[in-house]
Amino acid sequence: SAFVTFKSRRSQALATQALDHHDTTVWHVTGAPSPGGVLWPSLGRRAWERTLRFWGVWVAFVALMLLFLIPVAAIQKWVGVVGDVIPKRGPFKLVSGLVGGMLPPLVLVIFIALMPPILRLMGKIQGARSVSELDHGVITKFFIFQVVSFD
Repeated sequence: SAFVTFKSRRSQALATQALDHHDTTVWHVTGAPSPGGVLWPSLGRRAWERTLRFWGVWVAFVALMLLFLIPVAAIQKWVGVVGDVIPKRGPFKLVSGLVGGMLPPLVLVIFIALMPPILRLMGKIQGARSVSELDHGVITKFFIFQVVSFD
């Protein structure tokens, strides 16, 4: 990795759009993030390692999307069994209604709240070079997850 500074924005814009090498895996020119936004462990990765990690993370992400339905279905089934055990009359009617009506959405909300940290970890494994690139990856994957899982 290398950091180059320019005296004008025009020079920087020209450098980011210029073809630096015929093999795009050799040079990747982008605008520099702030010094605190650089993920230093990711800078030393070789191109083949980054590609392998990229595809590995996307396979894991697709598996996560497909396996998301298993805990949701298990909770729905468990609620049905608990609903059959709890009597539906008297004071237990409220408990049965709360278990049947509140537990599945609560578990779904907890799972959705855990998704961004999981996706952030996946982005770090994938080899994001900066915090903004990591955030962009998390948002992209979360959007895809929501579109595929809830549509």
